[in-house]
Amino acid sequence: MEKQDFIKTFKRIYPEDFIRVLRVNIIDENTAILGTAFPDGLFFFVVGNGSVSSSYNSEDEAMRYIR
Repeated sequence: MEKQDFIKTFKRIYPEDFIRVLRVNIIDENTAILGTAFPDGLFFFVVGNGSVSSSYNSEDEAMRYIR
């Protein structure tokens, strides 16, 4: 998957315009960690294979989800 594919997958679950994707860290061809801005703070999500994880408070926490 490419950067835009990960963002599209995320936006299917969180389509609101006020939620912004700030960063996409591609881990492998099927997995990425997205850094996002919500009105109540910054959160990280693991996105891949048509799924989006629950939110994490740091990229390190999201990385532990993958391992």
